[in-house]
Amino acid sequence: MPETATTLFLVRHGQSEANLQGRFAGQLDSPLSELGRAQAREAAERLADAGLDVAYASPLKRARGTAEAICAALELELHVTEGLMEMCFGPWQGRPIDEAEREWPEEFANYRRAPSQFALAGAETFHDLQRRVVHAVHAIARRHPGQRVLIVSHGVATKVLLLHLRGQPLDALPTLRTMKNGAHVEVTVTPPSGAQ
Repeated sequence: MPETATTLFLVRHGQSEANLQGRFAGQLDSPLSELGRAQAREAAERLADAGLDVAYASPLKRARGTAEAICAALELELHVTEGLMEMCFGPWQGRPIDEAEREWPEEFANYRRAPSQFALAGAETFHDLQRRVVHAVHAIARRHPGQRVLIVSHGVATKVLLLHLRGQPLDALPTLRTMKNGAHVEVTVTPPSGAQ
């Protein structure tokens, strides 16, 4: 029996205070800014006619807050899934982006231009991040075959997922434009047969 595809609406959270300040947030909690809250409301308006069945979000405040605003407007049930969290940036978390670039020039260069080579003590690799996010999304798709599912996650986490779905290597990451805060993209997913 063939698997039934699941349609996913991938939303990047609204602007966070860390985004506004030019800092790496990673897995630290950073609440939505005033603009971020407005972006969440705008996302709900854009998705009003999408026929969504259920919603999933990262537990981090900026993603969960965005998802809660959309779910309240569209009367959707929300599930929180740790696998959808942003990449852990280790010692960069909470720091200004330009400071990380100055203090870790080699690691930062790989982060920007050669993701497959990125290694930073205490941080996730792009390989680990992609494995985690893909596993979470496949599990969601298996629970909702043939349905239309909202997923609210993060910039880097969503980009590595899109690379996987498009069959592109991690080092294609710099060519993929980062989604704007509050923006969404629609994709279809059919989980591998027998995957757990």
